[in-house]
Amino acid sequence: MSYVCTLLLLDTEERKARSCESLPLSPVNTTCPRGHQIHHCCSLVYPVTITMSFYPPGWEDRERLLNVTGEELMALSDEQRTALFDGLRATLGEDGFKETLAEMDRRQEARLEAAKSEERKQQERLLRAPYIQNLDLVFRFQGGAWQEWGFHVFRTPPYGPEHDARWAEFRRRWDEIIEEQLAPHRGSLPQVDRAIELLKFQWVEDPALEGASAADVAG
Repeated sequence: MSYVCTLLLLDTEERKARSCESLPLSPVNTTCPRGHQIHHCCSLVYPVTITMSFYPPGWEDRERLLNVTGEELMALSDEQRTALFDGLRATLGEDGFKETLAEMDRRQEARLEAAKSEERKQQERLLRAPYIQNLDLVFRFQGGAWQEWGFHVFRTPPYGPEHDARWAEFRRRWDEIIEEQLAPHRGSLPQVDRAIELLKFQWVEDPALEGASAADVAG
């Protein structure tokens, strides 16, 4: 919770001085804002002062703070915002303050996303999706219908039986890496699935290519 707490815990000597050593310790299940776990407190003296003076009026608890909108934050006066942020830093520490702001941002983004129409979400997915815009551009002057696309891959490392096992391992690892890149996009949109389906790698292997440079291959 985001508050300033003052909690008086009595150790054994203090309890004796206050003539309460015979009283049982009451279990307390809480953690102060600075992260100190509070386990027990003398049942005779348990003064807890909870103040949230740095919260704007009506922002009575942490949940209210975490669900605040950007408009509400901007509606605060400069003095209120400064008092709020300074109070959170003093209460939670710098790391806790940053995490609180991050959680506020996450909730704000979730609210904005939930408010979007399905049409708007679909449009944004299309804009963010890989391959679609590039393939539309490439095949625009070929009737617009997508065709197979991909890359030529030339084998230029050493050839021969003693090297074939390493080449086979390279091909296997290549396929794994490509699939790791494609997997997160599968099923996201029909157009993306179609683009992945049309993706091909054409492998070119010829001993004459051994040691060839990129310029040699391009020529």
